[in-house]
Amino acid sequence: MGGVPHHLLTGDGMAAAKKNPFRVRTLGDVAAFFGVAPDTVKKWRSRPNGMPGTPGNWRLDEIAQWKVARMGDLKPHDEKRDELEMRRLEIDVESKQLALQKKAGGLVDRAAAIATIAEMFNRVKVRLECSPYDMASRAPQAIRAEMVAEFRLILKEFESW
Repeated sequence: MGGVPHHLLTGDGMAAAKKNPFRVRTLGDVAAFFGVAPDTVKKWRSRPNGMPGTPGNWRLDEIAQWKVARMGDLKPHDEKRDELEMRRLEIDVESKQLALQKKAGGLVDRAAAIATIAEMFNRVKVRLECSPYDMASRAPQAIRAEMVAEFRLILKEFESW
């Protein structure tokens, strides 16, 4: 159990996720998101003041809020434990929302961003390393050597970045 169903993030599910990444169509999708059995979700639905939503239009953010609010209805036998459990549920929901946003293209992986930026800087560096010779070939012969030396000093500064 657990995890986001693949079909929610492809095809029609992807289009829906881009519109509202916290909306699913089936109780099975709700169950998968919260990591519970589909029968558990059906029980949530059948209770008085049951789970919010309508068939075909289940908002995971509303359901998560309902679950957290419902915890307050339980008789607290251990207030600290209940508080920790509520926070665990909130973190779990936030984590799953982030995963949905990432799958829908709303978030960028940090390692991928760093790799892309490093590649861009590498391209700039290579281009700058060629620049002294490109520029010097257009300059008067008398200043070419000085120009190349000056560019090399500037490039040395880039090495420390």
